Amino acid sequence: MIRKSVIAVLMIFSVISISAQQRHKGMENKSPDEAAEMVTKKMTERLGLTNDQANKTKEIYTQFFTKRQALKKEYPQLEQAKEELKAVKESEKNRVKSILTEEQLQKMKSMRKMEHGEKSKNKSHDQRLAMMKENLNLTSKQEAELKAVFEDSATKRKEIKSKYPELEEAKKQMKTLKKDMKAQLKEVLTDEQYEQWESSRKKGHGKKGHGKRR
Repeated sequence: MIRKSVIAVLMIFSVISISAQQRHKGMENKSPDEAAEMVTKKMTERLGLTNDQANKTKEIYTQFFTKRQALKKEYPQLEQAKEELKAVKESEKNRVKSILTEEQLQKMKSMRKMEHGEKSKNKSHDQRLAMMKENLNLTSKQEAELKAVFEDSATKRKEIKSKYPELEEAKKQMKTLKKDMKAQLKEVLTDEQYEQWESSRKKGHGKKGHGKRR
């Protein structure tokens, strides 16, 4: 049985991707206060935060970045684990690309857009392969080759998880940290602003616009 992908773990440790603003170049070299200032500035520009909202948002992010920094010090091997998981993901992507035709690759891109927001990344490799077979008209050879690729990736991810057993505990703590931060932001932002922020976070880029002010 092919094991489920642990891409969710990778997402947690690639700075959690809480918003597109957090992926600014050089963010990792900033202090918690500086990083919070950068994120708050972008959110103010895009969501039209009031001064009170901006101050509270900066405080929330400063606390978040401070706690995240402490967790990274507590689990120093997580950066290496993240890089190894990224390498597995990139290798799988390139191997899949070499197996499919250009037409199939274009169809797969369309599939991913349709699946956005449906937690498609939590699907097992068996489920992914079944969807690809149904939608891409795979040949028997392609199906066998893709299955081998997915099984190999699953094995490598399992090895990385065994190599870094602290991944699961760190993942739990980071999820809790993220959940608490989102709950605090929800108390500060209007419903419209929060929806815009969530949309920006999920899509990986923000939409300019202003929400209702309190």
